Amino acid sequence: MPQRLSNWPLLLASFCLLAACSSLQHPTSVTASLECSTKHIEETAKSARGDWKLSYRAGCTDKLGRRAGGSEILHLVAHRGALFAANGYWMDEDHEWYGGKARPIPWGQVLRLDAVAEGWQVDAMFDKHLRIESLSSVRFTTDHQGRALDEPIDMLIAAAFEGNGQAGINLFQRDDARARWTKIPLVKGPLGERGVANSVRVITLYHDKRTGVDRLFIAAGTHGIWSGSLVEPQTLKLHWDRAPEFGPIPIRALSMIEANGALHLSVGSHIYRRIDGERPSYELVASLDSVGSDGLVPSVGGIRGMTAIPNPSGQGQSLLFLWSPGKFSRACILRLDPDPADWLRYQAPVVESCLDDLIERHLRGIPVRYVLGAYNHMYALKGPLESEPILLFGVEAVVGDREAPTASNQAMGEGGFYAGAIVVARKGPNNYRLTEVNCYTFPSESALVAVRTITASPFKDEADGELFIGGYDANFHRGRDTAWIFRAKPEVFLRLFASPESAC
Repeated sequence: MPQRLSNWPLLLASFCLLAACSSLQHPTSVTASLECSTKHIEETAKSARGDWKLSYRAGCTDKLGRRAGGSEILHLVAHRGALFAANGYWMDEDHEWYGGKARPIPWGQVLRLDAVAEGWQVDAMFDKHLRIESLSSVRFTTDHQGRALDEPIDMLIAAAFEGNGQAGINLFQRDDARARWTKIPLVKGPLGERGVANSVRVITLYHDKRTGVDRLFIAAGTHGIWSGSLVEPQTLKLHWDRAPEFGPIPIRALSMIEANGALHLSVGSHIYRRIDGERPSYELVASLDSVGSDGLVPSVGGIRGMTAIPNPSGQGQSLLFLWSPGKFSRACILRLDPDPADWLRYQAPVVESCLDDLIERHLRGIPVRYVLGAYNHMYALKGPLESEPILLFGVEAVVGDREAPTASNQAMGEGGFYAGAIVVARKGPNNYRLTEVNCYTFPSESALVAVRTITASPFKDEADGELFIGGYDANFHRGRDTAWIFRAKPEVFLRLFASPESAC
């Protein structure tokens, strides 16, 4: 039975001290001369096993001679028949901020895959933006006055803060006809804050139920929630409000979703609901202050991966999310069910599972000291025989055993960050399974560490029906060319529930 949330013991020294480990041995690129073509990638990936295939490894050169590198793949997004990836260089030793001498200086990239056989290409590099933190394909059906468009308009939007954040927060809008990106200043600098306070983690499109207008929402760090609409469908021009619709806020927002007919926003330990209209407002509908939100760490964030699911006991939708307040995180999966008397309000949180326990069992008793995950959203996988989607998301874990396979550059005392990339699969409140990307087993392999993003293949070729999965988390530790993308068939995850054994 699900349990109500209770306090747990303190398990891990301060998360913010992770940077002190950055002087340990760093992994170096073994693929610097590798071509980005799928053929060369797969020929080099001798360790790919089972139903897994390596799609991208940082440090390759695309067919136009441009270097595609990076420390992390933050997003994978299908857009107009192609697949795009948001890439970053946080903690990458090729970058001058971390002692690198590479020229030109590598900055955040958007990569593009037009077909599996062609391999990944550099679609754009964004000068002075370390990593592309958000990437989303959105579809407008109305203009700024709520008039229906003759045809829906799809846009690819990226977002990042410039430099250390002092220079401002910018959007980038892709012109698909010309394959060019336009920079749109959103929050102009100087901002007075650096780093994570400027982190742009969420982009979403939402249809205002009162005005009838499709609006694009951006969570711009602690500076607030900005909103824009389409003013010129012919030129794809967007108009942005001059001030945040909501904010400033105390900690960056990590989730924005539609649930029960309204836009919901997570900020630290709080969830707000947008009240639509010409003069919108936000009201607090749920708080986790009573379950231990003291000591929220901004780089961890609190409520992560918030997803709307059918209410298991009645009307409306429930909110499901990973609760990760900070340095002592067990990564418990919580569910907020609607109040039977008012389904726009929510009851006390129900604990479905705490992932540290599941991961310890998965790793056959290796102690787990800290868990983080649900970096973006939970991916809904619908099987042919499934009445409700299986939800997939990634996690990372600090293990407390020096014999455990940890990332060589992310050791911490008696253990460190586990080198494999664990995927959590949920099929209902009491039914969770774990597996690992590429069935990771060998410490000699390149560390994967964390799944950040999962999306369905847009292709009708050999990858038809497959899932693309990307990630890595640098965790304040330096490395080089650690970003990766694999692909696999959905059966890898569906069969987790057909057999008690892992798909690996």
